[in-house]
Amino acid sequence: MRTLLPLLAFFLLSSGCASNKIASKDIIILPKSQQEAYLSRAKPTELFGFTVFGQPNGSVGVKGETRLHPNHKAVVQMHESGLPIILISGKNNNSKSLTLLDFSSPTSWIDFKQAQEYNINFLKYRERNIPYAGNFDIGKIDAYMGVLGQLRIDQLFLENTPIFVKMSIGSLGPQSRGINDADITSVIGYDILKEFSAIQIDYDSNMIRFASSEKYEPNESVLVGKTKIIEEKNIGLVVEGNFFGKPSPVVLDFAGDYHLTVPQANDTITRQLSFGDLVFRKIPTQRFDNTPRVGKKLFKNLIITICQIEKVVYFEHVK
Repeated sequence: MRTLLPLLAFFLLSSGCASNKIASKDIIILPKSQQEAYLSRAKPTELFGFTVFGQPNGSVGVKGETRLHPNHKAVVQMHESGLPIILISGKNNNSKSLTLLDFSSPTSWIDFKQAQEYNINFLKYRERNIPYAGNFDIGKIDAYMGVLGQLRIDQLFLENTPIFVKMSIGSLGPQSRGINDADITSVIGYDILKEFSAIQIDYDSNMIRFASSEKYEPNESVLVGKTKIIEEKNIGLVVEGNFFGKPSPVVLDFAGDYHLTVPQANDTITRQLSFGDLVFRKIPTQRFDNTPRVGKKLFKNLIITICQIEKVVYFEHVK
């Protein structure tokens, strides 16, 4: 494992600290010289089977997916009640850490210190590193693409996972979604989550269940609704919704501490929103973004299963 001692010593001495503890709310941004030193060790994208393509803004994009072991399952407890925060670990089950499952984020993130503990390799294309060039607010912290050799969720393994490394220690900034009660050092976004055959969020038992290849069969006796997943680039998990007879795409944001946001909220209450046969009425509403979003407060009494095999999200009542 690569050591962070020289780097941490540099920070502690330069800031005059007497302690070697770094509070999770304190952000330490790596100096450019330190960033360049680590980025100089980057490995070519083709080494991991990733392909590179040009983008309209002149940057490069990388196409490559994490590899899941077939027939693996995991059942893990949410670290915070009602929030999709779970424990993960690296190769050989080392260095357990908290990650936020953010279905509304199209990208995955990790802080620099955690990236080093998990032995992440930075990526390069034609001897150039690959910075984040998307539309999401990443604060004033640079981020570069890397690849994580092995990631574990309990006994479920993910291999060669592409992820953006934020060049800072102590906070992921906007990517941690304002959650300050847990020391979140990474965010698993929809780019990784969509590779699972099924993920179930059970708010009643405070558990999340993962399947790498098994098809999910809903319990018809408690099934209250289902809706189709819509393929949208650079948004996250989007499904078919219906606002009082008007079809609309809706982002599912289980990390969001709200009920509903819409682009043009003239009222603080939305009269009706449905997903198939599941109908919500008189929903507290805020104004935000270009696409309607629903947060975790709307789903607190449900079991939700995202089934990628059938491209369907199922909603079930607690038995």
